[in-house]
Amino acid sequence: MLKIRIRYLLWLKEKLGKEYEYIELSDNSNIKDLIDYLCKKYGFLRELFSEDTDTRGLIILVNGKPVKNDQRLGNNDEVVILPPVSGG
Repeated sequence: MLKIRIRYLLWLKEKLGKEYEYIELSDNSNIKDLIDYLCKKYGFLRELFSEDTDTRGLIILVNGKPVKNDQRLGNNDEVVILPPVSGG
């Protein structure tokens, strides 16, 4: 099992009521697996992803670097999720 630290920023942090959490995923999990897990846990997140779970305006960083959905996760990785920002 992989232990992953998820850090939420901006309005996502406010909506979830927490800045970070630790989750466990199976070995060989990737960003897509993480997205699927989070969408099941927090249903409203589905609207932030398209049907094939590509990000829609979200920025996802693993250990400070932008990643693609097939990026494998490692034990003790930190994943930062930066939601879309609107304004004008």
